[in-house]
Amino acid sequence: MKVNAVELARAELSSPRWRGDLIAMGTNTDPYQHAEGKYHLTRGIVGVLAEMGNPFSILTKSTLVLRDLELLAEAARRTSVHVNLSIGTLDREVWKLTEPGTPPPDRRLEAVRRLNDASVPCGVLMAPSCLGCRTRRSRLPRWPWPVRPRVPTSPASSRSTFARVSGSTTSPGSSGRALTSWASMPSSSPVVRTSPRPSRSASTRSSET
Repeated sequence: MKVNAVELARAELSSPRWRGDLIAMGTNTDPYQHAEGKYHLTRGIVGVLAEMGNPFSILTKSTLVLRDLELLAEAARRTSVHVNLSIGTLDREVWKLTEPGTPPPDRRLEAVRRLNDASVPCGVLMAPSCLGCRTRRSRLPRWPWPVRPRVPTSPASSRSTFARVSGSTTSPGSSGRALTSWASMPSSSPVVRTSPRPSRSASTRSSET
């Protein structure tokens, strides 16, 4: 547990080198886990971000975010703030099977409503998507806006895929580290791994002749 996270955040944001970039919280670990109820680290970091006027976003599946509703609303008046609630299904049977110990989906939707009512922009991230658990259309959330159909791709473009082509280089400053690039190749082509042939210097070629 990084109990000094709030102090570290304040020090980093106060540095003259900090350019005020957007900070995304929750992309790796949920910032509103059960431990947050005891340590209040996320609340402290949100307070520092609001004080500094630094833009940030939060992704969580916990309704504990409502504890900081007033603080988030104050931050949204000072800078760009966006919250997303992760909701994979509205079916309680699927929820109990895939996300035990998390708030029910209807409570998360209520949190989305309350955040937006408080002028804190909040959306829904439909994740995780469990194949085979949501086969009925009734289990999928219904959105009030129309969904555009996917534009069909041509057969030629659908047969292409990305193949990884990597090699090493000895350019100045690279220390011989491998470079990686991506190229579009036909799906029938195998993944190719090549190493560039080292070029011989002029002096070497002249000595051979």
